[in-house]
Amino acid sequence: MNRLRFNWIISAALALSAAPFIKAQEGDLKKLQGIWTVLSLEVNGQKMNALPSARFLIDGDHFKSQGMGAEYEGTIELNASASPKALTFNFTAGPEAGNRSLGIYELTGDDLRICITTRGDARPTAFASPANSGIALEVLKHQHVSHDLGFDDTPMLPGLPFHVHDYLRPHPHVVTPSAEPGGPPSDATVLFDGKDLSNWKGQASSITHAGAEGPAEWKVENGYMEVVPKTGDIATREKFGDCQLHVEWSAPNPPHGQDQDRGNSGVFLQGLYEIQVLDSYDNVTYADGEAAAVYGQYPPQVNAARKPGEWQTYDIVFHGPRFAASGTLLRKANITVFFNGVLVQDHVEPTGPTEHHQRPPYKPTPEKLPLALQDHNHPVRYRNLWIRELKEGQ
Repeated sequence: MNRLRFNWIISAALALSAAPFIKAQEGDLKKLQGIWTVLSLEVNGQKMNALPSARFLIDGDHFKSQGMGAEYEGTIELNASASPKALTFNFTAGPEAGNRSLGIYELTGDDLRICITTRGDARPTAFASPANSGIALEVLKHQHVSHDLGFDDTPMLPGLPFHVHDYLRPHPHVVTPSAEPGGPPSDATVLFDGKDLSNWKGQASSITHAGAEGPAEWKVENGYMEVVPKTGDIATREKFGDCQLHVEWSAPNPPHGQDQDRGNSGVFLQGLYEIQVLDSYDNVTYADGEAAAVYGQYPPQVNAARKPGEWQTYDIVFHGPRFAASGTLLRKANITVFFNGVLVQDHVEPTGPTEHHQRPPYKPTPEKLPLALQDHNHPVRYRNLWIRELKEGQ
């Protein structure tokens, strides 16, 4: 059996639901407008487990199936004068585009039975699902909308298949926040837990050129890691794209040096876009080289630095660039930074990767690359690093 066709049948069978239709419908099609939940399902004579997240939406004579890893879309036809009553799904979009499923149905009040083919052009003639028949049999129950859960008579949201307060709109999945302020939520990847550098590897420093590929050589003690000068940068073993990143760092105390030679390091998003780490407390340097600058491009809106030796926090939201297959830039990178809880970079778009004394252009890069921390010959400390990958639209 075709797997995509099988997934479509399961998706349609497990939850049959509908949005209000565009124009008035008559007969059984009008009666089908609503929410249906599956009571039982058989495919090829075998009972199947329900997937409560799957659903089937009807808007007039248009249907859209969701919840099976792909979306199926098309039109629905009914022939209520046939015996048994006939039903046809014509697919216009999704993996089954250009195909159709033939079926029969029986509608009695709030009860619905349907039999649908998963292959071939022979419409079922009886409500049964014999072994190896390629037929699915479902029994469904009509569910009426509770306005405690939402509405189906409100305006449509532009560009979305949902109404305002739509009862069919998927709920956000549950994430448990950390019990400690600044701690990782339940869906975060912990990059450094205060114990070891197993998630990191060494590489040559982008500034001093010290170090090489191999084990990370920075020092770990008392719950933090510390740059060991001239051992090179470190980079995550895992690759990341669009993300929310939390970093805590501390410049040496007592301070040493001035300008850029004072508590210098850096957080490199995708190894290309540097958020400057620097002791900027009572220390004058060029504006786009201060702490929390997008180095060489965007100064922070304000200087929110704490004293050297105190722990500083960066909370960063990063959306990487996108490139066409031809290499054409479709979308610039986008960066937001909170420095010690203060917004200092607000959706800024780098002109390309960041470099000292340079302004290189964008070049095609993968959507996911390692995160890096810089060895700039200063024993800067880091702790409590975690990251959350973001989906499109977040």
